[in-house]
Amino acid sequence: MSYIYNNEIKFTDNPQLDGFGRLRTSQVSSVLEVKHVYDKNPLLIDELLGGTGATSIYVPGSSDVEMMVGVNGDYVIRATKSRGIYQPGKSALFQATMMEFHKEAGVTKRVGYFSTTTTGPYDSDFDGIFLQQCGITGGTGTGVYENEGVSLQVWKNGTKSFDVPIASWDNSVINPVTDIDWQQDQLFWFDFQWLGVGRVRWGLYLENHGQLQLGEVVAANNIIDAYMQSPNQPIRYEIRSNGGSGMFHQLCSTFMTEGSSNALKKITGVYNSVERTAGTTGTKYAYMGFRLKGDYPGANLNLDAVSSLSSLSSHDFLFTLEMNPTLNETPTWSNATNAPLQYAFGGGATGVTLDTVTSSGYVIASWITKGGSTTNATDVNLFENVIRPGICVNGTLDEIWICVTPISTASSKIKVLTTNISYYD
Repeated sequence: MSYIYNNEIKFTDNPQLDGFGRLRTSQVSSVLEVKHVYDKNPLLIDELLGGTGATSIYVPGSSDVEMMVGVNGDYVIRATKSRGIYQPGKSALFQATMMEFHKEAGVTKRVGYFSTTTTGPYDSDFDGIFLQQCGITGGTGTGVYENEGVSLQVWKNGTKSFDVPIASWDNSVINPVTDIDWQQDQLFWFDFQWLGVGRVRWGLYLENHGQLQLGEVVAANNIIDAYMQSPNQPIRYEIRSNGGSGMFHQLCSTFMTEGSSNALKKITGVYNSVERTAGTTGTKYAYMGFRLKGDYPGANLNLDAVSSLSSLSSHDFLFTLEMNPTLNETPTWSNATNAPLQYAFGGGATGVTLDTVTSSGYVIASWITKGGSTTNATDVNLFENVIRPGICVNGTLDEIWICVTPISTASSKIKVLTTNISYYD
């Protein structure tokens, strides 16, 4: 007698599998998230208003932000300054909730994981994935406004890779054209393989259907080159007037990697040995600042460690990390070699007197160090902190400054500072 063993297990491709065909589990790693429980989340979100009739209002009772346009050329854009980090070979999942995404004449609404040019009106050179509601009758025939109504669009630095109007979505379970009330709350999702050439799936979470897939596009074996230039994008909502008036509500959103998030980081260091003076007790001075290089918007910088040395004994300093403080002088920025980092020192490259901080930014970390003949090393881990130096929609770069405030003695001196910064790109 012989036995035939069949241990083959197969699963039909559906939303219960992630973008790479693995069974979805409850263990996902959040990379970027936005919610509005208490305010408009200004530390995380950059907001731009254009035109004469655009408004953006926090609605505390609903934990959302109401964006409105009323005059041709108006726009409201809300985007995270930090960007999500995609890890090759892992499914990336985007989820977003919104309201009032219905069609309004002469108004365009978008939600997704994408960026544009840094020059106003910020409506070209799209890169990334987004859901669009276009209220231009008949569309324009070309470009981002080609299809009237709802469409799922994928762009690569100004070149359209995919544009799927709602009439072409999967209608095997529901009719997307007639069965979705876009004015109501909606929970939109998409996942993607990147590796430059994978697939994008999208859909909604609906009553009686759970996570419903409504479409899919596949780049592999279908197009040439990557379908979007960068998989590291901001979460972005926007509304624009193309001659009409309307509103759009931003609620909550997240970008996640499905599975564990591996710390495949790179490390660079900044060193300076010029002795500088912090002259007045109780005055805050800018010692060293760092920010992204402008052409590396998709990188994340994390301050790991700081070491300091004073040539004088018994000099106490309060060290603080400040987000976008105002200095009494304009710093000179230098590029780190082979890293997405720019850095500057208060007092310039050879100056001996530190620049004073005339207006403090947001303090995101602090510690006390004592001067003397020995080095004081401080470990700082900002990996879990989403408030890290990012980039605004218009290209303005966030700056984080290590500041020193002499506590016990005037004319305190800092002689050496070394900083280790890790980055993910």
